[in-house]
Amino acid sequence: MPCAADAALAPARSCARAWEDERADAAARLEAEVEQLQIELLPKDEADARGVILEVRAGTGGDEAALFAGDLFRMYQRYADGEGWKVDVLSISEGAVGGYKEIVAEIAGQARSAG
Repeated sequence: MPCAADAALAPARSCARAWEDERADAAARLEAEVEQLQIELLPKDEADARGVILEVRAGTGGDEAALFAGDLFRMYQRYADGEGWKVDVLSISEGAVGGYKEIVAEIAGQARSAG
């Protein structure tokens, strides 16, 4: 059988739970805003608008290194495609069983705005 004190405290407990939920939401929003502000405060560089030259070379390891270099280049290429950037292969040296001994590409495009 509930006592009168428990019944009297029920609205206060409900209010406390609501305030805790609100506090957690506000903390999450604050963290996101701080992260966005940090990005916006980064100094601008004139090189930010230019593309990059990406060189991927197989290291020591023979055919396996060439296969890994191929996988790594494809990872960068897919990321660039997902961002809408243009990838132009400038030079390529293929491995004996696939992959690349060396591949050089230019990646150009506009970065998405933060936010």
